[in-house]
Amino acid sequence: MQRYRFGPIFIKREIDEANDLVVAKTDSRSMLSYMNQTIFQLEYDCSKFSTYEDISLNLLEDRMMNHLYCLKEHRHRFTTAKDYFKTIIQE
Repeated sequence: MQRYRFGPIFIKREIDEANDLVVAKTDSRSMLSYMNQTIFQLEYDCSKFSTYEDISLNLLEDRMMNHLYCLKEHRHRFTTAKDYFKTIIQE
């Protein structure tokens, strides 16, 4: 998130919230679809490198920050993670 110029206070708050997250089983087909697409994209990107050490973390971060998300509860239904975080800062 530093690469995207988010401040240290915002980053710490997001990390603290992520630490409290609980991963649980879901019956939501749309969530499973999203998770499978994310896994597919990351596995594909990683397969382009010959070793684990060569994997570009910047590439993986860019993929996730620019991935299109669907947020039903927001005014703009589709957004990227990068733009979503920017709207949180403005609220």
